[in-house]
Amino acid sequence: MYILDLNYTMEKYEETLVILDIGKNEIVFACKVRNINFDKFAKLVYYGISIDNEENDNEFKLLNVLIEKNSSMFLKKDVEDSDFYFYARKYYEMHKYQFRQDTFSFYAESVKNFTKKFKIGFLACESFNPLISKLNNLPFLEVNTALSTNKLDLLIVDTNVNCQQIDQLCENVLFISKSDSEVNIGPLIKVDDFRIPELSDSYETPLFESELNLVSLFLERISYIVLFSLYDKITNVPYLPNRYILRLSRSTLTLNTDELELIPNY
Repeated sequence: MYILDLNYTMEKYEETLVILDIGKNEIVFACKVRNINFDKFAKLVYYGISIDNEENDNEFKLLNVLIEKNSSMFLKKDVEDSDFYFYARKYYEMHKYQFRQDTFSFYAESVKNFTKKFKIGFLACESFNPLISKLNNLPFLEVNTALSTNKLDLLIVDTNVNCQQIDQLCENVLFISKSDSEVNIGPLIKVDDFRIPELSDSYETPLFESELNLVSLFLERISYIVLFSLYDKITNVPYLPNRYILRLSRSTLTLNTDELELIPNY
């Protein structure tokens, strides 16, 4: 499996395809392209293709030529590694316009040194349990449902769960809850910096698969940027007390946010 090294990204300007070295902020490859579906081509470049692939589409042909002529820009990965690099690339492309140069260098080094899954805790009522397997399937997470003396990188906890000395259990805590009308995600709190606020109780109501899929997606995104230490770097406001609760309407599956002001730990 060949994928573009995370140090490079692609852009398309009219009929010109450009590959940039992100760290150096310079163009390292450019060519004229016609009859190319850029979205399809980008997926092949970023997320993998076998060099022996026999597809005859223009996108496959161009990619094979690109790998031949610029092999140093591509990484050869097995399927297991490529699963992790899928997320590494996905979240870089999602947030790249918020990255400063030093942020990218930090992120690229974190990805390069990633060797074992982050340990997160998950304590919630039974109807949230299907989320455990969804999160465990992510190549960067190991989900624990029983607490131990080992400090967790992140704890996802139902607002109904009474956790004593939460600051000794984890560095970051993310609250979840639900009612008949909505599912709530947040706030996310760095426990050394802010006090835990009083939050609404959660109700033991069944969740539909569509709701679970959306909640899982938000938990994945929040977990990734927190565990790779990107939250503070992207928001640039780590010490401001304002945090947010995402409120997912169960009737329309639309999302709203409520702002919450936390009290700092002095």
